[in-house]
Amino acid sequence: MGWGRIDGSLHSHPKIIELAAMRGGARSGLLWVRALSYCAEHGTDGHVSRAVCRALGGSSSDARRLVEVSLWERAGVEGWRFHDWGDHNPTGQEITDHKARKARNQRESRSRRPSKSGRESRGRGVNVTGDDRGPVTGDLARVRDTDPTRPDPLTPSPTETPPLRGGEFALRLEEAPELQEAAKVQEVFDTWRHLHGTAKTTLTAKRRARIRARLNEGTTVEMMKAALRGALADEWTMGTAERSTKSFRGIDTILRDADKVEDLARLDGKPTARPKGPAPPGDFSCVTESSADQLARMMKADEERLAKERKSR
Repeated sequence: MGWGRIDGSLHSHPKIIELAAMRGGARSGLLWVRALSYCAEHGTDGHVSRAVCRALGGSSSDARRLVEVSLWERAGVEGWRFHDWGDHNPTGQEITDHKARKARNQRESRSRRPSKSGRESRGRGVNVTGDDRGPVTGDLARVRDTDPTRPDPLTPSPTETPPLRGGEFALRLEEAPELQEAAKVQEVFDTWRHLHGTAKTTLTAKRRARIRARLNEGTTVEMMKAALRGALADEWTMGTAERSTKSFRGIDTILRDADKVEDLARLDGKPTARPKGPAPPGDFSCVTESSADQLARMMKADEERLAKERKSR
């Protein structure tokens, strides 16, 4: 049986925080854990094929999110690979060598198994260590070789991060600016998706980079959210200007630079730009006074016609 290693601080790692904030991030996280178990069991050196991904209940969208946060890497068209697998888990060759060494030790142990008379002296001071350190008695004489690929909870790893206690998690967030930045990026993106995108719109690497660029310039989250709201009142952005042929509501355009953000933020609270073309059913806000009178006369004529038809019956 193979064993995959998971650090105790996984829950607060910036990549996990960013993945959890994504739509569908929980499914991707479950796929990551299942794939870790599969790769450790079968010695694939962290490689996950498309067929295995589907068999583990994952999809290409789940894998794409893992690639976006750098938990996985693309491995050509065949599938994906865990990031830095060999730095944290044994390779397939190491697992194979360990299994062969363990089997050889078991065979040698059986060949040196004492006779029935020898077993009677077990636990009575028999020197089973084979050296001059003295006899090993009792249960210590029956200690078995442990599996080096299985994590020992009593032996901390030299790179292991101690578990968080009490209010240390909030302190860790304050000490990790990357966690705060990921939360800010997600807040701005959620505002844009609500105002200008769709439910299926995802936080791509390009959109994330654009938001981060504004944050690094000193633009606040509230300023960017005001610009996203103000864009609704800008005719050029909404594509409602007289000579406009399309809208420019992408987050890359709205947050293009600091000056653009400031200009659109000034429009926050202004009336929304009216779309071009016919008004949707039930919307008479764009009907002029003369056309409204004409519509009233048409509705009155229809009512009179229906009344005459009822009387004639």
